[in-house]
Amino acid sequence: MKRLYLMRHAKPEHGDGKRDFDRELTHQGRIDAEAMAARLIELSPLPGQIFCSEAARALETARIMAAALPKCPTPVPLAGLYTGTADDYLNLIAGKASAPAVIVVAHNPAMEQLAAFFENSNTGMSAGDIVWFDFPIDQWESLNAGLRPLSGGRLHRDSARKAK
Repeated sequence: MKRLYLMRHAKPEHGDGKRDFDRELTHQGRIDAEAMAARLIELSPLPGQIFCSEAARALETARIMAAALPKCPTPVPLAGLYTGTADDYLNLIAGKASAPAVIVVAHNPAMEQLAAFFENSNTGMSAGDIVWFDFPIDQWESLNAGLRPLSGGRLHRDSARKAK
């Protein structure tokens, strides 16, 4: 069994002359990321690997998550997670993941598309939201677009705000 967590980066600052790639988290975004990390700790299994986009807001979110999670290694930035498609995300995960549970911190629209595909719905992902899926596979290399999760769930940023 493998568990895949997908997290959309927390709330970023407006551009204000910065390149999109360089936008960092707002103060509220940092607070939300910490709250989501606290909620994630309540789940099992916890991520043993963190993959993230190289964009500032995703990397910052991933670092906040890593700091809060016990025994979680340093986030691994992957270039394909900034502009990639849902299929690109699947290929990156299948090729890089090795822990029983991993978290990917990246961007819409690919995050929403991948979540919608596995949930078989289109409920969207707001900044800071996390979804997860449990797959009946032994190796991540078996992850593909035809695979259906056995179960899954969703943590909304707004519910984490209320829990603090």
